[in-house]
Amino acid sequence: MTREVSKMGVRFTVDQDQPAGDWGGPGFWDWFESETWEPDTARVLRLCLDSDTTYVDVGAWIGDTVLLGACRAGSVIAFEPDPTARAVLKRNLSLNPLMENVQVRDEALSDRSGRGGLVYVGESGDSLTQLEPRDISAAPGDDGTVSQLDVREFPAQEPVWQEVGFSSSSTLRDLNTRSSPRCATISATSGRTSSSRFIPT
Repeated sequence: MTREVSKMGVRFTVDQDQPAGDWGGPGFWDWFESETWEPDTARVLRLCLDSDTTYVDVGAWIGDTVLLGACRAGSVIAFEPDPTARAVLKRNLSLNPLMENVQVRDEALSDRSGRGGLVYVGESGDSLTQLEPRDISAAPGDDGTVSQLDVREFPAQEPVWQEVGFSSSSTLRDLNTRSSPRCATISATSGRTSSSRFIPT
């Protein structure tokens, strides 16, 4: 079942019947519409994105920040290596055909190129999936390996603003060197990595 979602003065359609882990069901979109959903994220999206902005969403999940960003930015590049979450992301984008400015990529942005493994804190598709960067020779598929793209090989575009889900501290360091001078990188990291918090410059 689809539903209309309203946030920051824009409306878009999502498929609330496609779960992606514990946070992907109908209850998530209720929270998303409320004032309690990541107020700092909403604030930075509102302040930093405009028609001249290329918005890079690293760890795009099911598209909550992608859909918001697409309504404001000139173009959006969404990285989501988790196949379950990426399928829901693409479904949500397909329900909003006017959002033609979004490019979905299946690589994990990392500090190296090659193959890496996904680590599921809960289940495939939830918002806590992490990348375990390591050299893996296996082909992609049911083994959970994904393509990694070295962030230094990603072409720098200005202005750029990134919303980073779960990433390594070295990747965050490289991303920060490519951030828009107008906005700091927003990130949420876990485990051994540090966190940079939602601060517009």
